[in-house]
Amino acid sequence: MQNLVKDILKYNMKKSFNNKIYKNLAILMINRSHSNIFITLTDLKKKVIICKSSGGCSVSNLKKHKKSPQIIENIIESLSFYFELYKIKNFYIILKVRFSSHIVILVKELTDRGYNIKRYFNQIKIAHNGTRGRKPRRI
Repeated sequence: MQNLVKDILKYNMKKSFNNKIYKNLAILMINRSHSNIFITLTDLKKKVIICKSSGGCSVSNLKKHKKSPQIIENIIESLSFYFELYKIKNFYIILKVRFSSHIVILVKELTDRGYNIKRYFNQIKIAHNGTRGRKPRRI
């Protein structure tokens, strides 16, 4: 019985990838480090097409400029060449960061340029064992 279910799921996945809806669909992953913002463009099988960072797209090397939400506009501008090259019009967005003004500007930029956002996924990393406790005081 379980093998039958797995076979049906595999068949549906193959069928859905060949469907016309998925021809111009890609995944945008947003990740943020201590001093940089990364946006990765992948296909539906999660093979990386291109990764852009705010350090590579910013005018200056100041941390303040690289972390600002307005740098997202520059990153989308540099990624738009690849959107046109691969004829991508629809996106799944995977958030690996907390929701902030960066995400609002990303969505605004994509919709202003005529791209559609189909789904949002939230993949924030959460520690499975909680935070580390304080050290005991030595006397």
